[in-house]
Amino acid sequence: MTKSCATCTNWQLKASPLARSGMAACELNERWVLIPPSGRCECWKQAIPATIAARVSWLAKLDAKAARKNEGGML
Repeated sequence: MTKSCATCTNWQLKASPLARSGMAACELNERWVLIPPSGRCECWKQAIPATIAARVSWLAKLDAKAARKNEGGML
C-alpha cells in the first residue's frame, strides 16, 4: 500500500471545500492548508479499507472528468 495522504486516516476529503479538486485538509495541519492525495508525511496512519476504497473511487471520477474535459482539445 502506498503511504500517501489518500490512504491516511488524517486526510479529510469529505470535509474539504475543494474535494472536487482532490485537495483536502489533514487533521494534523491547519484547516486552511490543503494537501493533494499524493502528499506524504511521517505521521501517516492507514485508513480503514472502506474509506480508502471510497477515496479511490472519488479520485478516479475526478480523473475521468478531467480527461473528458481535456478530450475536447486545446487550441
